[in-house]
Amino acid sequence: MATRQQQGAVGEPFTLDIERGKIREFAAATRSGNSAYWQDERPVVPPTFLTTQMFWQTWAGEASDPWRLVELNQERGMHAEQEYLFYGPPPRAGTRLTAQSRIGEIYEKQSTRGGSLTFAGHDHRVSR
Repeated sequence: MATRQQQGAVGEPFTLDIERGKIREFAAATRSGNSAYWQDERPVVPPTFLTTQMFWQTWAGEASDPWRLVELNQERGMHAEQEYLFYGPPPRAGTRLTAQSRIGEIYEKQSTRGGSLTFAGHDHRVSR
């Protein structure tokens, strides 16, 4: 059962240094054939690259990750939706970003198989 009182909890800001090698690794992992990720000196990040921010958040320390406060069993979790909004051009290799995580709405729905499903939103705000 998720702890709903953590809804709205915000982690400390942390930095993400966008590296060319990491963009290439991500492109390889997603089997991208886009030559820009492989040949450009300062490639733009693939649209879903910022999903990897969870690694930087973890390395930044406990205060940066409010998700641990929710107490939701991750072994039975499922990633349902993610949205990426770029205000201006997407970041490129060599860019330093600042990010911050926030726990969004936490709610339950009745399952069609009986029991209930718990949903917990997790927002990431990224800026240059």
